[in-house]
Amino acid sequence: MKKNVTMLMVMMLIVLTALAGCGSKTSSTENDPKQEAASTTTATDKEEPVTLKFLHFVPYSKAALDKFHEKYPYITIQFEQVDTVNYATVLKSRLAAKADVDIIGLHATQEELGWAAQNNSLIDLSGAPYLDNIMPAAVQAGTVDGKVYAFAQGTYAIGVWYNKGIFEQAKVEIPTNWTDFLAAAEKIKQTGVAPLVISGKDTWTTSYYTMPQWIELETEQSALITKLKTGEAKWTDPEFTNAYKQVEELVNKGYFLNGKGAVGITYDQAVLALQQGKAAMWIMGSWAIDKFEADFKDINVGVFPYPTNDASKQTVVPQVSDALLSGIAWSKHQDAVKKFIEFSASVESGSLQASEQKIVSTVKGAAADFHPLAKEWLPLFDIAKPEATPILSTAVVIEAGSQIQKLLLGGKAVDVVATLQTAQEKENKSAK
Repeated sequence: MKKNVTMLMVMMLIVLTALAGCGSKTSSTENDPKQEAASTTTATDKEEPVTLKFLHFVPYSKAALDKFHEKYPYITIQFEQVDTVNYATVLKSRLAAKADVDIIGLHATQEELGWAAQNNSLIDLSGAPYLDNIMPAAVQAGTVDGKVYAFAQGTYAIGVWYNKGIFEQAKVEIPTNWTDFLAAAEKIKQTGVAPLVISGKDTWTTSYYTMPQWIELETEQSALITKLKTGEAKWTDPEFTNAYKQVEELVNKGYFLNGKGAVGITYDQAVLALQQGKAAMWIMGSWAIDKFEADFKDINVGVFPYPTNDASKQTVVPQVSDALLSGIAWSKHQDAVKKFIEFSASVESGSLQASEQKIVSTVKGAAADFHPLAKEWLPLFDIAKPEATPILSTAVVIEAGSQIQKLLLGGKAVDVVATLQTAQEKENKSAK
């Protein structure tokens, strides 16, 4: 599961697609009839056969679907995958027509989750005991106006991938605040290695340099991100300007590989720079695990939280959650739908999905043994908080990513936030 190029979760859908191996065509599968015939469970003698139609934008774990059918042999899951580019259109069309669909996947955006909740299309899961099994950020991702309509099954943390060999050579300790981070970067620079590499050409990756600050502004400073939409807060306020001044400082100190040429570096080129030792650190998500060999024969890498915080504050780890799971309010098979959602919140299901799809499960206690680096990310998930971009419109989020490019080219933070404020005011006006 990974990132989307066209919407607010531009970054995430590309990642989701690459990891899960999404195709560009609609596909449909259902449980193997041979397994149904071979089942020794007697539930079919007591229950009427039920077929649940499941619509999603990424492949779903076959192992998890098979295990569910093993537990409930009278329930057949008919799974249909629609490509991510067309998914929002197909989803809205079917929900508007109250088509025959029982379970759906959703992006954690206003355009999908927000729209579906507003149109009373989703089951209210609030208070369900099994939600305690799910990471808080994954539940928050499926919450609208205080009600839980879904929970995320795809989740990633944002942190700093680092070359352990370079850190050891430079005698650098893991930094835990902004001052220490700058000091570490300077020591690395003195060894002749670029402290950081950024894939400036792929703007979905640049926003990770301000995600921790945004989360802090939303969760610890009176919902300032939300207040941007009402005009109670402005991008030009000092709190927002400071986040971009941090990026400006990294640029001015010459900490990025290739200097202004960083705007031409792609995601894959950034990975290669870290692997080849041309840069010591790369701020990226946990989905990049698949870029590193499990035996560490080429490079020994680790991960730590990106410390944009003052020494007096705790470091914030952004958690990007997507691929929400929800049930349809008008489904004729409510009991079966709820059984599937509850099963999906189990350690058994979470472990199967993690193993098959090579991601950290949102289910607490699910196995994370698909790659040695997965366990290095678990401490970051323990302190992670939901990232704040879903609060904003797609247009503003895309603009925010592109503005980092201007900083890489020598622009000023004050000009960046002024541009963002103009974009925000345009969105606020159109929303009225």
